[in-house]
Amino acid sequence: MNTQELISQLKSENINTWFDLGIFIDKVRDAQQIVNPLKQGTSFESYKKKLSSGGVGFLTYQFAVDGVTVEIQKYSIALRTVLPDVQIHYLAGEFNPSADQFIDPSIIKHELESLIGFDNWPLYPEFFFVHLERGSKEYNRLIVKYWKEVIQLVADLGAYIEKHNLRLLYLINVCSNPGNISLSLAMVLLSEYLEIPVINNNHDYYWEGGNRKIDIKTKHLRTGPRDFFFKNSHLGEVFSLVEVLYPWESRRWINVNINRNQTNHLININGHNPANVCEIGTAVDTTRYTTLTKRKKIKAFIQVQAMLSLYTKNLRVTTAKKFISQKNKKEQPLLIGWSKSSSFDFVNNNIVFLQPTRLMPRKRIEVGFKLIKGLFDLDKFTAKFQSNPDLTLTFLITGPIPMGQSEYTLTLIQLFDDLLKELSPKFRSKVYLGFLFSEFDKERFTSRFEDPVDIPELYNIASLIMLPSETEGRGLPLIEATACGIPIFCRRYYPENVYSEVIGEHLGEEDRLKVLEFDGKYISDKLIEKIISRVFFPQNYIEEVEHNKRVVENRYSINSLQQNLDAILHRLYLQHLNNSKSLGITKKATDAYLKKISFRNKDTAYLINDQNRHYLPGHGRLAFMNNLKSLIDPSFFRVEEQQIRASAMRFARKLVAEDPKGEASSVETLNAFYNAVDNIFKYSKGQVDIRHDHSFSYRHRNRNYFPYQDLTQQELTGLINMLYNKIAKPTGNQKFKISPHFFTDWNLALFQLTNSMNLAIDDRVRLVKKLKDNIPIGYFPGEYIKYELEFFVLQPIRARLKLKIEEELKEEHLKGHARSLATVYVFCQEMPLGKWFTAKALENYISQTDDKELKLLFKYGVCKIVRTKQWCIGVHFVQLGASALKELSKIKKKKGFLITNGDNAPVMTDIVDIDRFHIGKVEDGREVTSRIMGIPIGDGFIQFVPAGLRTTLAYPTPIQTALDVSEALNSKLFVELANKIGEQKLFDILKKDAEQNGTPIKTFLANLKSERSGKKTAKEHSYQYVTGVYDDGYPWNGVLAKVKTGSQKWKFASHSLSNGTATVTKLIEAFNTTYGKKAKVAWNGGYILNPELVGKLGLPKSYIGSPLGLQ
Repeated sequence: MNTQELISQLKSENINTWFDLGIFIDKVRDAQQIVNPLKQGTSFESYKKKLSSGGVGFLTYQFAVDGVTVEIQKYSIALRTVLPDVQIHYLAGEFNPSADQFIDPSIIKHELESLIGFDNWPLYPEFFFVHLERGSKEYNRLIVKYWKEVIQLVADLGAYIEKHNLRLLYLINVCSNPGNISLSLAMVLLSEYLEIPVINNNHDYYWEGGNRKIDIKTKHLRTGPRDFFFKNSHLGEVFSLVEVLYPWESRRWINVNINRNQTNHLININGHNPANVCEIGTAVDTTRYTTLTKRKKIKAFIQVQAMLSLYTKNLRVTTAKKFISQKNKKEQPLLIGWSKSSSFDFVNNNIVFLQPTRLMPRKRIEVGFKLIKGLFDLDKFTAKFQSNPDLTLTFLITGPIPMGQSEYTLTLIQLFDDLLKELSPKFRSKVYLGFLFSEFDKERFTSRFEDPVDIPELYNIASLIMLPSETEGRGLPLIEATACGIPIFCRRYYPENVYSEVIGEHLGEEDRLKVLEFDGKYISDKLIEKIISRVFFPQNYIEEVEHNKRVVENRYSINSLQQNLDAILHRLYLQHLNNSKSLGITKKATDAYLKKISFRNKDTAYLINDQNRHYLPGHGRLAFMNNLKSLIDPSFFRVEEQQIRASAMRFARKLVAEDPKGEASSVETLNAFYNAVDNIFKYSKGQVDIRHDHSFSYRHRNRNYFPYQDLTQQELTGLINMLYNKIAKPTGNQKFKISPHFFTDWNLALFQLTNSMNLAIDDRVRLVKKLKDNIPIGYFPGEYIKYELEFFVLQPIRARLKLKIEEELKEEHLKGHARSLATVYVFCQEMPLGKWFTAKALENYISQTDDKELKLLFKYGVCKIVRTKQWCIGVHFVQLGASALKELSKIKKKKGFLITNGDNAPVMTDIVDIDRFHIGKVEDGREVTSRIMGIPIGDGFIQFVPAGLRTTLAYPTPIQTALDVSEALNSKLFVELANKIGEQKLFDILKKDAEQNGTPIKTFLANLKSERSGKKTAKEHSYQYVTGVYDDGYPWNGVLAKVKTGSQKWKFASHSLSNGTATVTKLIEAFNTTYGKKAKVAWNGGYILNPELVGKLGLPKSYIGSPLGLQ
């Protein structure tokens, strides 16, 4: 397709509403494929030659004197060494003339005004500073203007791309912060339809320092500088644009980040394919960033003095008070001291502390004042000033004032004045605060000197570099300062793992930068003394300086950046290879896996009664929306789909990380695996027969059948694991975790196994009693198998043999009793599954263990390892295999019970007809599990579930949770009824109702008590729960209302409001008021208007929740 054909297609799409746009973008995403993949046998070198034969377009909003422009220049220099013959193009909305100094003359520049971003983009205020409401004029007008602008951008950029034969687009920050959403969508359309590969380089994202207002309030988050991007996040159809485009996910796009936090977010939160995501380092030109000769340093001092003096003969000093009181403050170099002076000597006897940053709050420049105060509190430091009366200290900030940060600069000056007042009077005149406001980048400076100073020379005049920032995207001054051999005082800024990566804390000592670090709270005397030593005696730290220089050369040289870019291009090359083989592997595995989980035999029928209920081993089928917000907000389903993908990609990475040889696998192997996982979501065949209202196919307005949607989230992990075993061939975990201490007391040990501080569900008493009964146990191991075997296998057998704590279990104890002891079955999967142990590994452990008692149990068959065929996490009964199911049937027949470990099993055992105990904790990030169980994230559980009972009913708006069940089974009412009926008989009654009606247990127990009391009160109306399954196996449930129509008391009426709108509950309240009677039964005569219908019909927001008819 060419640009003109693309324009024609876009115009034919008839995008008139936000919902039209959403469906269109879904179509673009679902149609993603490399139409013209690389031919079989095409080498990486051939691919690079193909790219070199055309041009590479670097595109950003603006080229100016800033970090982005400097980084782009580094990238283009490095890329030219990788693609030697390529023509570089710079495309932007604006080229500031001052940026020319950073741009190589051979680079072609193209300025297109519509590429501008943020405040200069015409639609920026309408997206982020106008509160939009569905149906409003602004809401309806914006989509029309937006789509028109997108088409024009596609036309303008497409024409340039075709004219100059651009073979690769290198985007910088245009798809990370929504400064121009029209441009982002245009880039997506051009890359997908014109088949142009994209390297999307992101320095920071809108969600770094930005949150929804509701999240700030409910989750107690801090407000941030990017919160305004979430202004209209209440409108899913509008905000999903941002969530889908920033950044776009595609095999054509390699999303390149500057730190691992960003990469983790894209994969773990946004659901990006790990094969499409990586990081890029920076580079420091060590020929420029190096230690200068004395003569060059003196020249640098002289030039800085010239800037501060505004190119006059004398360097004037003003006071804080004088400057703050000025009405017309100019952003020009400035020096502030205790008193005014007309002749300050910056060059001689001057210690310089340099902060090479812009003037903004997150840079925490004021921390430097605390350091200076700390220095002057120590005699070691002040002694130097007393012995040298001419000695001074200047704290110099190099950068400009960003837009809107003028107040912060004034605050800094006032804080500096406060610092001077705190110092001893004899030292106040020795300390100065200087601002360059990036004067060294301006033409009035550079034109005055033959060899004007730049950042590297500024570093060299400093005795100490300051970087006390609260947050940094990367922290470039750390690298630049150490390259120049200057000590740096820095905070462990946020994100802390970014700081850690820059320092190299994940590497050996030889590859770590050595800095003067503080934690951001307190600058210790010890640290201050280290600073004093380096300021006054730098010759004593030559080894440290040389060490840092070697680290920079090895990790941050131009050569390192070239290798980095070559690796990124290699990823792009791999993603452009033919996908048919990978898709074939995924299709075959998916079909085989679906067949496996459809397995049924007499044992499954005996264990799972699904005649009237749908067996659900997990949160919910992936064909349907499980998130309540998706049911309310007509566009949030796209976020839920991202979450499903994210969960899959997280698990895929987890398998790699937990495989002892995983991360050492080749890039090709890992790419093949991640692409196979990605193909799960691309594999479709045929169409669905029925498009259910709450299904994703309904929201997408198509009937496409994706086989993975028959699975639950937990079942999906099995398919991913099957692919990993096929492609990576892991050997499985062979190491058993050994804790330094485990309690010997059952109660304490069980609590410890949950790994939580609080037990929200605590059925330990019942579990301990059951463990001592001579009945079979089916045990599914967890993470601490060595200790679990002690508590769930060895101790129960010892208790049944009535051995005292000091008695050792010996062969004679088992010779005559082994057959009379109920078996403990240990169920363990055959195939590797991340950190979990295979049956073979467990068998090897048992054969080699020095635990003689445990060995005896296996020798005499009292304990037995059962190999399962399960691929997925948790406990999946249908997957276990015929042999394992046969053993489970034995456990049921003999009234045994199961023990599971972890937070997946409680949402997977579902309606299985065996008593079971679940032990674990709701792990971080498991919000759905938390809501299903009814307990907070982080809380532990030792949960008892009677045979055949389902704990959670009607999720995602549950009328019963696991916690409710636990409370009901431990209630006085349950104990009272159990005493009268018998506990087992009561469990049987509960199971019968669960299978036929699905009544919440608390309600059922109350009804049962009422029935057994014999006190029956005549009711004019009543209701009961009902449940069942359709012919296709999907469940239905509801409430059956019963009314005695023969009574004279009943009246039937229709009610409506003639003015305005009202929700169902408001209508009922109005009915009660109008008729003076309470409505007993009401039913809706049609749809209740949801946000999607309201938006499509162009109605005001007040219509949401209104019924089309209520009777």
